[in-house]
Amino acid sequence: MFLNGADGETPELRPSSLKGAMRFWWRALNGHLQFTDRTETRNDKTTVLNTGLKTRETLIFGGAGGGKAAQRSSFSIQMRPKEMSVEQEAFVPHKQNMKAKAFKVDSTFEVIFRFPKEYRVCVVENGKEIEIFNQEKLDALFRLTCILGGLGKRVRRGMGSIGIETISLENIYNYISILSPHYSIKNNSIINTFRGGTPSYGLIEKIEIGNSTELKSYLERISYATHTIKLKYKEAYEVSMGHASKGRYASPVFASIGKGSYIPVITTLKLAPERNKDIASLRIQDEFKDLVIK
Repeated sequence: MFLNGADGETPELRPSSLKGAMRFWWRALNGHLQFTDRTETRNDKTTVLNTGLKTRETLIFGGAGGGKAAQRSSFSIQMRPKEMSVEQEAFVPHKQNMKAKAFKVDSTFEVIFRFPKEYRVCVVENGKEIEIFNQEKLDALFRLTCILGGLGKRVRRGMGSIGIETISLENIYNYISILSPHYSIKNNSIINTFRGGTPSYGLIEKIEIGNSTELKSYLERISYATHTIKLKYKEAYEVSMGHASKGRYASPVFASIGKGSYIPVITTLKLAPERNKDIASLRIQDEFKDLVIK
């Protein structure tokens, strides 16, 4: 886990990084929400008909700025090291000369959430109070964040995965169902079933898991697949799989690994490149996933 402190080099457990990751996955599961509130004004009185994603996200995770944008998070996080050790690790497995300080594999730490006794986050729509977040949803979101992603650099390429339980497609689906009604299991995958307009950001489209494997070989497969497919497709790879040149576009494909004899998990987000959309290809994503998970 390449999760560094303020100096950018020393490994450090950062609650803000965990909360940021949880915020990312909450948004990725809520693409069915419109971004801003839908309101109606009658007789100089404005009523919120539907609360948008931005408002809900701010109420749950907090927001910076003045006025209504300033909002404290509805919960806090503390992270305590238990058995943590640091060593030089290969940042890119197929390039062993590229190493950096990282928390060693099988390091353990404790995560503590703090929130009010009767924890619930609510909005008012059409004069009625609606609960949008609670302890059950917080628990499910934390578990999904650990399963689908992780913490630190190169988290989309298998680094920084957090194992908290033995996983299966069914228990991933159960956690998702607590947070969103728009997913189902089909053909050994979890897929998005929402048929409305989709946002131009990383909405979860599909989740797949593989058979148990060895950690080292899995990370090497990810590294090899990234290298070979990038050479093969060049510019088309960048708009399909992410890039850091001429403006960053984070990869829409997450490769993580879960507890239970190391289970590969591949999560595909909505493909929404900011440029050269005409050459973006889902086939490139599928070829990458075939090399990694099969």
